[in-house]
Amino acid sequence: MLSSRMWQGIKTALVVGTVLLCINQYEVLLGQASIQPVKAILGYCVPFLVFLYGTHATSSR
Repeated sequence: MLSSRMWQGIKTALVVGTVLLCINQYEVLLGQASIQPVKAILGYCVPFLVFLYGTHATSSR
């Protein structure tokens, strides 16, 4: 079972990742280019990892 911290990280990654995807892949949304999967995946992974790192760093103090 996932902890509440993980669920919060997933929710944060979905919101922030979607915003980043729209910013970084706007050509795809306009139909002018094909999607770049590495950018799309990193757009969701980075906010998730930053959230987990931040909550861990503040809770360990």
